This record gives sequence, C-alpha cells and structure tokens, in this order.
Amino acid sequence: MSTITNPNTYVSNANKINSMRSALSQAIVLLSLVVTLIVFWCLKLTGITLAGEAFCGMNEHIHGEGCPTGSLVCMLEETEGHVHDESCILRELLCELDEALPHVHNDDCLEYALICPEEEIEPHFHDDSCHALELVCTEEESEDHTHTDACYMPGDDLLCTREETEGHLHTDECFVLVEDSFVCGKEETEGHRHTDECYYIGIGFGCGLTEEEGHVHTEDCLTDETELGCGLDCVPEHFHTDACYQALEACPLEEHIHTEDCYSNLDADIETMADWEADLPDLSEIPSTGMAVAAVANSQLGYTESTLNFEVDPDGIRHGITRYGQWYGNPYGDWSAMFASFCLYYSGVEDLPANAGAESMRLEWEEEEFYQPADGTLPEVGVAFGVGLPLREGGEVEERGVQVDRRDILRVEGGVADAAEA
Repeated sequence: MSTITNPNTYVSNANKINSMRSALSQAIVLLSLVVTLIVFWCLKLTGITLAGEAFCGMNEHIHGEGCPTGSLVCMLEETEGHVHDESCILRELLCELDEALPHVHNDDCLEYALICPEEEIEPHFHDDSCHALELVCTEEESEDHTHTDACYMPGDDLLCTREETEGHLHTDECFVLVEDSFVCGKEETEGHRHTDECYYIGIGFGCGLTEEEGHVHTEDCLTDETELGCGLDCVPEHFHTDACYQALEACPLEEHIHTEDCYSNLDADIETMADWEADLPDLSEIPSTGMAVAAVANSQLGYTESTLNFEVDPDGIRHGITRYGQWYGNPYGDWSAMFASFCLYYSGVEDLPANAGAESMRLEWEEEEFYQPADGTLPEVGVAFGVGLPLREGGEVEERGVQVDRRDILRVEGGVADAAEA
C-alpha cells in the first residue's frame, strides 16, 4: 500500500537536507583554512623546508663506520717481491752445436720406384646417374602442382661419355725398392740436447746450500762474486697490514647536524644608514617636535624584521635582524625600545637617552626626570609612551611606541608581531 506525501513536507525536508549540506561544506572549508594557516605558521616559525639552503658552510656529518680510522704511514710499495733462487744464476751458452732430435731411418724414409706399365684408371660401371631423366608424372604443372625430383625417373638415353671398365689401381706389386735412397732427406744421427756442459754457469750463492735441500736463498746468501742473470733486485714481498697505518684519535671530519641557525643568511637584509634614511619623511615644514616624531614613526609603518637573517635564542625563538637594531648596534635585539629611540633621534630629539630595552629606558628617563606616569590621561602627539605587559615572574615590562594622533588615539609600536604596526 502506498501513501501520498504532502508536497510542503517534501520541500521542507529537502531544504533541511540542503541546509545541512551547506553547513557541512562551510565547516569543511573553514577547517581546511585553519589547517592551512597552522601549517603555514609552523613553517614560518621553523623556516626549514625541503628546499631550504643551509648557510653555515658545513656539510652534515655523523660519525659512524664509514669514518676514516687511520692514515697510511708505510713508505713501501705493495709488491709480490723477488727472492733470488738457483734460476737467477748467470748461464751463458758456449756450445756451437744446434739442438736436434735423434733420427734413425724407418720404412717411411725408404724410396720406391714404379715398375708397373699400366696407367692407373678408376673402375667405372654405368648407373642411374649416367642416364637422362624422363618425366613420368601424369599431372601438368599448375598453381597447385610443380614437378619435383619424384616426377622424374632415369630413362634409356645414356648421358655418360665414359666407357665401362674394371680399371687399374697400383698396388705394392707395382713398385720396387730403390737401394740406398731415402725420401726423408735426413741423415741418421744421435741428435744433440744442451746440458750443463754446454753452458758457462756463473758463481753461485756463497751460502753453499741449494734450494733442493729445503733452503730458500735470501739476500744474505749473495756475495760480491755471485753472478746473477735474472736482472731483478732482491725485494721482499710486501702487502700493507695494520702495522702500516697510524691510528687516528678521531675522525678528521667535524660532526655536524644542521640546526635552525644554519639556515640563517647573515648577508640578507643588511641595511646602511643611507637605506633607512631614504624612507624618512621631510621634516622641514613640520611645525612641532611632537609632530615630527609622529611623522617619523608613521613612515615606518609596515616595516618587518627579516625572516632570512636571524638568530635563534636558547628557547628556540627567532630574532630577525632589523634596521633599528643595526642603527643602535644590537642587530638582533628586541626592538620596541630601539624603534622609539630611532623615531626620537631622527625627529631631532637629542636630550632623551636612547636605549635598547623598554625597562632600562624607563629607568634612565625616570633618573633624568623625563618620565612621568600617564595617570589615566592620553599622551600628547609625538610623545613616546609605554604599554605595561605582565611578566611571568611578576612586575611589568613596557613595550615602547609613539603617539601619532591624539584625536583618534592612534599609536605606532615597534616589535609588534615582528613589525611596526599602528
């Protein structure tokens, strides 16, 4: 049994489903955006990516089995060496005879003369090869049949021009031995082999021993009279062993693993006085010192500390180089107070002491009677002010800034999120 659904109910359900899908899609997009921002921020903090370039000038190296442990100090070359033996003694051939094998005539050396009056003729009797072939195949050649050897048989027509004969081949009876005649061309002889008697053998080793007796000659066996013919120097065998190497106390390579400091480019974002003074405003027509201070501070809006040239403190926090630190002489220091000092200096205020720290600046100003508490009142335009920030150990530290516009209570602070911001 089927039911009829109310159209309004159907539309309402569809709208609810679409709303849920839309909300889910928005949540997914928002979550993706949050994840992207977190990943970007982590990469910004570490500054080390897969394509990062280390500027420390060192190669990464961890000591292990591949590290050299010794250096070769042996001055000898590796060689199989040469030790003189009996074969090295000088031998000079004096015999004038040529070496020859002994020779005694045998049947192969005898000469025989042919006495048979008949010529040698090979026997011949006609066979199938002597007759012309006749076609015996009853089929005609066509695309389906081509004559082969099986289609032919020897016929009666004789092609051979030779006559049939029993022939004649010479046998031993056709020859007679020729006396005192030999076909080898050699004379019978006992031959000759060189022996020690054919050589002049030089004076040997002075030790009086032979190697056949289980003795191996050394250089000590030689005398001034020993006559050698090998042409080689007596050199002992040598192959490098552990004794040929000098042990190293340590691997000559310095162990090094890249840290975040290695990725700081100390040549990046270096500024000179001419660089930062090029961004300063023209103060010649500004009527008051306070407004001049505000103008200088306002000209620094948007400046950020370097992300390429930085130092990392023991807590792992980066401190990028800034123009204010370079101006003051503390390139990587916290620069809120140096920013305020920079603005005061370039606006022509010379009687206020410059300082790199917010608290030390307050103490110096207080000592010089230039500091007074706000007491809930707004500072005048161009006045350097401090914003109290709580410390974990108690007390306060002040971030320094400059009041720019009293009407809108606008201030420019340095070192806020690593930038000069309003």
